[in-house]
Amino acid sequence: MGRRTANETKDEKLIEQGKRALRRSYYESIKSFSAEIIREAKERFDEDDEDERREWVDEQIHLTADGTSWVIYTHQALDVLVASENWLAIEDQGLGGEYGDDVAKFATSAAFWAFREDLTEEIQRQDSDILGKSFKAKRRKKGKGGNRKKNSRKSNPGLKTSLLR
Repeated sequence: MGRRTANETKDEKLIEQGKRALRRSYYESIKSFSAEIIREAKERFDEDDEDERREWVDEQIHLTADGTSWVIYTHQALDVLVASENWLAIEDQGLGGEYGDDVAKFATSAAFWAFREDLTEEIQRQDSDILGKSFKAKRRKKGKGGNRKKNSRKSNPGLKTSLLR
């Protein structure tokens, strides 16, 4: 590989700026959804209703992830896989390989799990008590990738790189 031209360097900078803008937009959405779920949970439940509140919040996380345009539209689902630090969350479910060459189905399913994990993490960050002290995320399953450290998600950028081309 030879020296990079000024145009290639300029293009790379523009791509990086675009990725930063995409991440910012995505995580602003996550923060907004999180704040709304927390606000509504506090209005609906007393502090003593920890189990009911936790179940309700977990269901709202699922419903939000299942119905957001970030997941249901393929082009936005691909954006989630570029923006999210949890872009490999689908592997924690033991899923991924059964989609074959169907990029749209894979992208929306992978985006669902990434969005769900991002939303759960943001809710816990904004209010560590809202899901209760004993909350164990249902989204995690033992098996393929289930015990992976979070940093290992960043160590395999191949999918992200191929999605940008």
